[in-house]
Amino acid sequence: MLLNGFLSKLKYRTLVRKRRFVYHILSGDILESVLQNGKKLQPRRLGYVNGYANPSLVENRSAFIIDYGLSLNDAVPFYLSPRQPMFCRLVREKKLSSFDIVALGYDFDQIRSTLNPQYVLFSTNPVYDGCRRLADWDARDQLDWNRLCAWRWNNDTDPKVTKMAKSAIRQAELDIFASIPLQLLAHVVTDIEYPCSVKNLNCPRVAVKGLSVW
Repeated sequence: MLLNGFLSKLKYRTLVRKRRFVYHILSGDILESVLQNGKKLQPRRLGYVNGYANPSLVENRSAFIIDYGLSLNDAVPFYLSPRQPMFCRLVREKKLSSFDIVALGYDFDQIRSTLNPQYVLFSTNPVYDGCRRLADWDARDQLDWNRLCAWRWNNDTDPKVTKMAKSAIRQAELDIFASIPLQLLAHVVTDIEYPCSVKNLNCPRVAVKGLSVW
C-alpha cells in the first residue's frame, strides 16, 4: 500500500516537472460527448457545460474579457498539473468518483507549432484576486513549480485563508483560443480504474492511484 502511494506520487511529479504538458480535466461522460461530436475540445461557448463548476465562478469567467473582445468563454482552459483542487473537492463531496475523472495531457509546444493559436497564461484562475497574467509560455518558470509538483499542496491544519492561497497556486491556467483536436493528445492521466471512454483514445495512459483523492 505504501509503495503504491509512493509510485503514484512519483509518476505525478515526473510528469509535472517536465514543464511541457498542459491538462484539460473532465469527467468520463463529458469525454464521451467529445468523442461523439467531432473529437475536439471546444471553447466553452461552443462546447460542453460543466455542471460541477461553481455557478458564480462560471458567470465571472464569462464576463472576463482578455483582448480584442475575447472572453474566457472563447477559450479551452488547461491546467499545469493533472491533479486539481476542484476535482479533489468534488470527490471528497461525493459528487464524482476519482475513477470518473480524466486529465487530457497535451504538449503545448506541439499545439503551438501545429495550430499557432492565441493563448494566455495566468498564475491562477483569472477571476481570483491577485492573479497575474504572464508574458507568454516561456515565462512559465515564474510559476511556483514546487507547489505544482507537490502531491498534497496544503495542510489540513493551515488556516482557511492559507489553504485557499496555496490552492490558488495549483490553478495556474493556460487558456487557448482554438478548438483542440484529440489527435494531438500526448497522454491521458486517470486513476487506476477509469471510464471506458478512455479506451477509445489513441495515446498512452498514465494510471495514478488516487488521482483525485485528497
